[in-house]
Amino acid sequence: MKTSGVRRKGQQGRARKPLVSVITVCRNAATTVERTVRSVLAQSYKPLEYIIVDGGSTDGTLDIIRRNRRKIARIVSEPDRGISDAFNKGIRLSRGAYVHLLNADDWMEPDTISRGVEALELMSDRSFAYGDLVEENPHTGHIHVLHGDPRYGRWIRYVMGPLNHPTILVRKSLYDRYGTFDERWSIAMDYDFLLRVHRAGEKGLYVPGLRVHMTTGGFATREALRSFREVRDISIRHGFPAWLAFGYQGLRILKQFIYRLVGLR
Repeated sequence: MKTSGVRRKGQQGRARKPLVSVITVCRNAATTVERTVRSVLAQSYKPLEYIIVDGGSTDGTLDIIRRNRRKIARIVSEPDRGISDAFNKGIRLSRGAYVHLLNADDWMEPDTISRGVEALELMSDRSFAYGDLVEENPHTGHIHVLHGDPRYGRWIRYVMGPLNHPTILVRKSLYDRYGTFDERWSIAMDYDFLLRVHRAGEKGLYVPGLRVHMTTGGFATREALRSFREVRDISIRHGFPAWLAFGYQGLRILKQFIYRLVGLR
């Protein structure tokens, strides 16, 4: 695995490995959450704490989660004010030096966490690691790999894509310095957070082989349009030209429409 950056000095061998917190937020995810949980519990990296924040599921999600309660550090089930609030609850509960947010319809490969930690422990000037997102549509069988862009800085001001948020492992200190997720955003809160981090001069590291799988096909058109609008509004709110933000999001909407028209997603 090739990476670039400033190497952290000191011996590694017997050094104590940092704790990683993996956080899953969910509500009524009985059809997908079991695979998500299994993928986290199967991680080769240790030590790892798993925190699940449930928004008050009524479809059996909690029964599936509780079957693995002995291996899960914290299970919280209560109403929340949205995804941002749920993520923030999990972050406040976490004790790890690193945090990974994994949605209830996503799943990790066994070495996902170990690849991210290994890279960040070697590169002390990088604040987060990211990799490739494998989109899988269970209805059509279509699989599409979104490769992370090592030069994401060229595009992040206008579009979220190059960083593949479901793959990101961050140093928890970023939340301490720049705050957690802004609850005014219901879908693109991750983009807002990463823009804050990027504008402050923090750098990410693309890690080849770091992969997360995401189930697609269930995202309603209305939700997709709301996501595009939020990304556009966040970009403008951070001071970037409105005409570029509108242009990029217009192209994304057109691309999404074409994908759906030909049945790729």
